[in-house]
Amino acid sequence: FWIQDAYSITDRFPYSQPHKLGVNYIRNSVKAVVNAYDGSVDLYIVDEADPIIRVWNKIFPDLFRPKNEFPIDLKRHWRYPQDMFQIQADQYLTYHITEPGTLFNREDIWAVPQEILREQKVPLEPYYVTQQLPDSEETEFLLILPFTPRNRSNAIAWLAGRSDGEAYGKLFAFRFPANKNIDGPEQVEARIDQDVAISRQFTLLGQEGSELIRGNLLFIPVGNSYIYVEPIYLQAELAKFPQLKGVVVVNGDRIALEETLDEASNVALGISKATGLTETESEAQSMPPKESDSKPSKAPVQQDIEKVLPSDAEGLVEEANAAFEASKARLAAGDFAGYGEELARLERALETLAGLAEKIPQ
Repeated sequence: FWIQDAYSITDRFPYSQPHKLGVNYIRNSVKAVVNAYDGSVDLYIVDEADPIIRVWNKIFPDLFRPKNEFPIDLKRHWRYPQDMFQIQADQYLTYHITEPGTLFNREDIWAVPQEILREQKVPLEPYYVTQQLPDSEETEFLLILPFTPRNRSNAIAWLAGRSDGEAYGKLFAFRFPANKNIDGPEQVEARIDQDVAISRQFTLLGQEGSELIRGNLLFIPVGNSYIYVEPIYLQAELAKFPQLKGVVVVNGDRIALEETLDEASNVALGISKATGLTETESEAQSMPPKESDSKPSKAPVQQDIEKVLPSDAEGLVEEANAAFEASKARLAAGDFAGYGEELARLERALETLAGLAEKIPQ
C-alpha cells in the first residue's frame, strides 16, 4: 500500500497570516491509501475537526471514509506530512516570538539555513530521523528542521513534527541556551571545506572521470548535544549512478571522514582513531614513487591498455568486446579508476577499427 497525504487549503481564513505559497490555512485532513496491486483508492478523513473537509464530506458523502475505519496496521506507518511541516516551519520563523514589542519591531526573526548540494547553496529541507526527544525515554520517528537567526550562521533552535502513537501531529520546539554557541549548517559546511585532510581526499576522489557529490547535510540532536552528518557520493561521468563512498561526521571541534557512519561517528566522538577512506587506484597512481623503487610496476589494467592492439578487424572487435565487459565489471565493483581505464582501452580499439575500415576500398 501507498499512503498519500492530502490537504484542505484556502487563502480566505480570517485573521491568518498568508504564506508565500498564497494560502493562509492548511490542514492534513485526508490520507489516501492506494493498493499497489489493483490500484484501488480509499480516502480517509483523519482530521474531523477541519471545517473545510466537513463541507466536502457533505457534498460527496460517498467519497470519504471515517478515521476510525483506517487500517490499524497502516496507521502505524503515518508520517508527519513534510509539505505541511515546511509551511509551519516557515511561519514559525516569525511567530515563535511571543512578546508583542519584539514582534512589532521584527526582532529575533529566524531563518532556514543553507547547505551545499552539488556545489550550490540551497535551503535546508526537513528530514526524518529516529531519536529521543530531550527528557524522553522513548525513541520516536521525527521530522525535523534546524533554524538560524536572520543574517547570522549559528544554529539557534530546531523544530520537530512527531509521528508516533498519541503524539502524532504534535510539534516540538527546542531552543538552544543563549549562552551556548552552536555551529549552524553553513558554518559546518565551511569547516568541512577548510579541513586539510578531508579536502585532500575530496580532491583525490573527484579526479578526471569522476564527480564528487556532497549529499544533504543532516543536523541530528543527540541527548543534550548534536552532530552533523553528510554523505559523500562518487559518480562516473559516463555512468550517472552515484555510489556512497564515505560519510562526514562533525561533533563539536572534531571532524571525521570515514567509509561508514559507524566508523565516522566513533572517530568524531573520540572512540577510535581516524583511518580515512580506503586508498583508491586513482589515489595510488597519484602518489609519488618511493626512492627505493627504480622502476615502479604498472597496474595490470594499465599494462593491458598499453598492449599492442591487433591489426585485423576480427581481433579489434574481440578487443573492444573484452574492454566493454571489463568496464562493466569494474563499474559494478565500484572501481571507477579501473572503469575509466577500460573505457580508454575500448576507445583505442574502436578508433583503430575505424581507421582500418577507412582503408577498405569502397
